Amino acid sequence: IAEIEATQALESVQAMMEGEVNEESLKAVEELLQGQQAAMLDAHKVLAADIMDARRSVPKAVPLLNNLTPRVRSVQASLAQEMKRTKQLYAKKKQEADVAKEQAKAAAGITKAEQRDAKALEEALPEAMETVTAAEDSFDAVVTAASPLSIEFADPNSEPIQVAIKDTEATVAKALEAIKAARVKLNKNVSEAKGFAPEAKRVALTEYSALQEKLNELQKKLVPYARIRKDQEQRQEAKKVT
Repeated sequence: IAEIEATQALESVQAMMEGEVNEESLKAVEELLQGQQAAMLDAHKVLAADIMDARRSVPKAVPLLNNLTPRVRSVQASLAQEMKRTKQLYAKKKQEADVAKEQAKAAAGITKAEQRDAKALEEALPEAMETVTAAEDSFDAVVTAASPLSIEFADPNSEPIQVAIKDTEATVAKALEAIKAARVKLNKNVSEAKGFAPEAKRVALTEYSALQEKLNELQKKLVPYARIRKDQEQRQEAKKVT
């Protein structure tokens, strides 16, 4: 009877192990196998006791009983093999579940970090944009100050031209200071953004890079105005020659 029950249990286990299995089903298989191993161990003990009794009382029955021993051991071996396979699979599934939990935890952490850093960018970006806008406004002031110098036949020694040159130089200096301040601010923002979560970092560096490029363009545009006095002097010398 124990052999039949164990064989049926093995068939059930094999059916349960087909397809996708989870920790819960593997635990149930393990408990089933443990129960059958215990039953077969008891059966083996009973058989051993029956063989000893038969040797004393019914010697002719001993060979028949001995023939049962390999069958019992065979079933025990099958149960042990199946138990080993179940434990290995259970350990694998548990490891996969643990890894999945850690990944989910890490993903949740990344999401939280992304939200935090996105908020930090949302707060920092407007101020950075304001510093660049201030630099752009200072450049517009330079253009305005230098506008009288664009008159082709104006007397370079006239008071309006000399005032325009001084005003241009003064506004150029202010513009350079504004650009310098904006660069310092952006460099600090970029340094902070490099510590952001991946997506927030990508967005932040893209935004700050665009602002830095604006400053580079402003710097280039300022170059002609920075040498405005020298250019005016060269024009005056050229007129003297002609």
